[in-house]
Amino acid sequence: MKATQSTVVSPTARQRWTRMRPLVIIIFLGLLFVIATALIPRYEKDSETLSPNNPGDSGAQALVQTLRHHGIKVVKVSSARELIARSTPDSTAVITYPGYMPDATAKAIDEKVHRVVYLLSHYGSDLDTPSIEVTTSKTTKATKTLSAECISQPALKAQTLLNNSGQLVTTTEAGWTKCFPADDAYAYLEKNEGDRFRAIIADGAIASNQWVDSDGNAALLINAMAQKPTIYWYDGSEDNVLASDKLDTLGPQWLIPILSLIGIGITVIGFSRGQRLGRLVPEDLPSYVPSSETTKGRGRLMATQKQHAHAARLLRIEAVTTIAKRLGIDPKAPRATLEHALAARGLLTARVSDLLWGPPPTNNSELVELAEALSALTQEIEYQ
Repeated sequence: MKATQSTVVSPTARQRWTRMRPLVIIIFLGLLFVIATALIPRYEKDSETLSPNNPGDSGAQALVQTLRHHGIKVVKVSSARELIARSTPDSTAVITYPGYMPDATAKAIDEKVHRVVYLLSHYGSDLDTPSIEVTTSKTTKATKTLSAECISQPALKAQTLLNNSGQLVTTTEAGWTKCFPADDAYAYLEKNEGDRFRAIIADGAIASNQWVDSDGNAALLINAMAQKPTIYWYDGSEDNVLASDKLDTLGPQWLIPILSLIGIGITVIGFSRGQRLGRLVPEDLPSYVPSSETTKGRGRLMATQKQHAHAARLLRIEAVTTIAKRLGIDPKAPRATLEHALAARGLLTARVSDLLWGPPPTNNSELVELAEALSALTQEIEYQ
C-alpha cells in the first residue's frame, strides 16, 4: 500500500501583503491624521461667558491675550480633575462661576491647589469652602468707582476699580486683606499664606472684554493672576464632579479620535474576514432604573445630610438656567439681564426675586415649598 504524501505550502510574500494591507492602510491613515492634527494650527472660538476664547463683550479674550503678551502661559482646562492634576506651586488657577461647584469639588480644589483666583458671578452665589467663607451683597451707593484703601499690592497698583454691578463680598474670617470698600463690604479680598494664595473678586464681569479696560480693572486682574508663569483657567459650571464614570483623560486631544479610528478599522477587518456563528437571537434588555428614582435617591441623601442650602442652590441654578433659556438669553448672563427680561414680561415681582435669589431654606418643609414654587414658576413662564 502506497503512503500518501502531503506538502505544506507557505504563503508567499504577496499573499502576506494582501492580508496585511487593510491594517497597514489604517495605520498609515492614522499617522497622517496625527501629523495633521499636530501641525495644522487650531483657532478655538466660543461664546461662553468669561471664556479665554470668547472675543465678544462677555468673553475674557482681551485679558488672556494681554497676559500671554506678558509671557504668561494661559491654559483652559475642561474639568475639575484636570485642574487639580495640572496645578503646581508655580501655577495659578483662575475659576469662574465657583458657586456652581459642588461642595466636594470646592473642598478638593481648596485643599490641593496652591494659588486660586475666584471670579464670582452676578447671581450672588456665595463661596463656602473649608478655608473660605464669603457672602455677597449689593452696594446702595450711586458711585461705581471704588478706591483700594488697603495694603494689597494688586489693589495698590490698580488704585481704583469700576464695580459696575455693585456686587460686593464680605467675610468674618481673619487673615483676609479687604480692598475697595463700600457699605461695609468689599470688591476684592486677598489672603497670602506662604505658598498658598487666595483672591476673591466680587464681580467677575470686570474681567470681561467690555469692562476690563475701565479704571484699574486690568491692573488688579493682571497683578493678582500673573504672579506665577502659568495660569489654568477653569469654568466652575463645567464638568465639576470629581467622581464621574465618563472618560476624562489628560492626554493629547488627538488620542481619542485616533483610537476610535483604529477601533473602527479593526472592526471592519473583523467583519470582512469573520464568519457568522449562527442566526441572530433577540433577547430582552435588562431592567433599567428610571431617572426619577436616581433623583429621589439623591434628594434623600441630601435630606439625611441636612444639605438644605446646597439643595436649594442647585434648584435655583437649574430654575434660572431653564427660565433664561425660555426667555432666549444666555443662562450665564448677569442677574440684571434676567431681571430685565422678566420685567419685560411683567413677571418680576418681589415673590419671584425671593424665589430665585432669596435666603436658603433651613428645613425640609421649606425646601419642598421652594422646589414646588420654582417648578410652578418655570411652568408658568413656559406656557406663556
